[in-house]
Formats: sequence, C-alpha cells, structure tokens
Amino acid sequence: MATHDYVIDNQSASAFRSDLNGALQAILTQNSNATAPATTAANMIWYDTANNQIKKRNEANSAWIVLGTINEGAGTFTPSGERALATLVQAEEGTNNTAVMTPLRVAQAIDALAPTYVDTVLLGTLTTTSGSTQTLSSLTLTPYKFLIFVLNNVGRSSAGGSCAIGAALATVNPLATVSGMAWVELSTGLITSATGLSTAGDTRFGATGYSTASTSVSITTSGTFNAGSVRIYGIK
Repeated sequence: MATHDYVIDNQSASAFRSDLNGALQAILTQNSNATAPATTAANMIWYDTANNQIKKRNEANSAWIVLGTINEGAGTFTPSGERALATLVQAEEGTNNTAVMTPLRVAQAIDALAPTYVDTVLLGTLTTTSGSTQTLSSLTLTPYKFLIFVLNNVGRSSAGGSCAIGAALATVNPLATVSGMAWVELSTGLITSATGLSTAGDTRFGATGYSTASTSVSITTSGTFNAGSVRIYGIK
C-alpha cells in the first residue's frame, strides 16, 4: 500500500532514488490505502482498501467517484452503475412506469401479445341407460365460457319422446338414438347443436335454450333412457 505526492524534490542521490521508487510504487498499486491520498489530481485512481472500492477523482478534483467494489474472497468486481440500475429498477417496480424493461416486464409484455389458448376440461360422463334425467353434479362452472355435450347414441324407450339439454327440447322419432354435439354459451344460455338421429330422414336435434344450476348440468328425456352416454366438457 502506497501513496505519493508525485513531486520529486531536489535531494541527494539516495533520497532521490527512494522518492522515485515511492512514486512508482504508488502508481503500481493504484494509490492503494485505507485513507485517501493527501495530494490529489483530477482523474487520478485510488484503491480504497478500507472498503475494497476503486475510486476516481472527478474532473473538478473536488470529490471521489466510486467506480466499483471488489470482493477479494470471491474474486469478483461489481460496477457501481449496476447497483444504481438495480436501485432504479426497484423504485420503478413500485409504479406503473415502464421506462425500465425488467425481466418481469418483458415476460408480461410477451404474455399480453401471445394468443389465448383454449383450455378444455372433461367435466364428466353421463351414462344414459336408465331413468328420465341424468345429472352431473358437484361442478364449478364459473371458470368456463362454454359447455360441450357429446352425445353418443343416446337412446329412449318411449315412442314420440323428446330429448332435452337443460331447458332445450326437441321432438324426435320413436326409439331413434341421438348422436352429435351441442354447444352452450354459459353467459347467454344460447345453444347450437350438430346432432342427428339414427334413422334416415329424421329431423335434427335442435337445441334452442339452456338452463342449469352453476354446480350441475342435466340431460332429460320424456321417456326413459336405454342406451348411450353423454360426455360433458368445459371450455375456459
């Protein structure tokens, strides 16, 4: 550790040599010392051994600027500007200011621009082989925008019967089975269906309305179910 006033006085040869070596040692060690050099000049470098900081004298030769900190144990150098940026980011994160694009804000921006993918969940399957009404209970329908009913050869035992999803009724031919899909928009109760009957010339199952509790859905026939099943999906 060495500092020097960087002035070589007129002196004897041995004193001159010692003075010069002291100046060169100060240069070699970046003026390293626990206290600031007594003699300073604009832009000179000082390694503050008390704080492990590299400092530069400002242009006005009135103060020291911290360039960074050295971790002697880890062998790392942290620029002071990095800490300043971290402080700025921390301050900005508490506001709605987007001047600093942090990794979190970049991810949020990407998510905002990304397409919304449809999440389809199988809520359950109704076995339509008995009874006049089959109900899927213990549901939470609030997360979903649509319900899809997939009818697989749903059969009825009575002639001239009808098949209903919620409050939607459609008359079907005697003993015909119903297959296909029906979509329900939960916010409006509107239904569209693409279902058909097994017998040639039969009319399609035309659902026109829907009503159900927020925790259950039902499918009903005026007779008795004797075949098939209905899968019910929720779409978010």
